Amino acid sequence: MGIAGSTVSYMKLQILGELFSQAKELAEVVIDNLLEDGVLKEIPIIGTLSSIFKAGNSIRDIYFVRKILLFLCSLEDTSLDERQELLSKHTNTSQLGEKLIFILDRLDDIEKPKLIANLFKRYMNNEVNYVSFQRLAFIIEKCFIEDLKFLKNNSDKEVITGLESLGLANGGLVSLASFDGGLLMK
Repeated sequence: MGIAGSTVSYMKLQILGELFSQAKELAEVVIDNLLEDGVLKEIPIIGTLSSIFKAGNSIRDIYFVRKILLFLCSLEDTSLDERQELLSKHTNTSQLGEKLIFILDRLDDIEKPKLIANLFKRYMNNEVNYVSFQRLAFIIEKCFIEDLKFLKNNSDKEVITGLESLGLANGGLVSLASFDGGLLMK
C-alpha cells in the first residue's frame, strides 16, 4: 500500500475512533428524544392498526440503533493498530460490516451487543478465528441472557442442574442437561 493509501486508511481509522468515542453520548440523546418527543408520544390511547404497526416499527428501529451504538461503545477501547490489523485481515470490509449488522439485528436482549463486542475484540486480537466468532455469536444470539449470566457465575462447577441447564444445552454450551435433578456435564 502506498503513502496515499496509508494516509486514507489512517484517516478512516481516526474517523472510526471518533465515532466510537461519541457513540455513547449520541445513543443516550437519540433514545431519549425518540421516546419523549417521537412517535410513541403521539399515539392516542385508542389507535388504529396502522398507528400500532408504525409504533412497532419505530420501537424496533430504536432498539436496533441502540444495539449498534452499544456494540460500538464497547469497542471504543480498541487501539488504532487493532483496527488497522482488522481492516488488513478483510479484503471486503463491507461484507464484515453487513455480517455484524445481521448479528446485531437478531439479538433479543439489550445486554447482548456488549457480549458480541467482547467476542469481536477476541477476533480482532486473533484469539478466535472468523468462523469461531460467527459460531459463538450465533450461540450468544440463541441463548437466554439469564442462562449466559448463570453459566458465567457457575463456570467453576463440574455439574449444573436446573432449568438454566436446559437453556444452555439448547444453545450448545453444555453436553447434557436435566431439569429434574439429573446430571449436566460441561
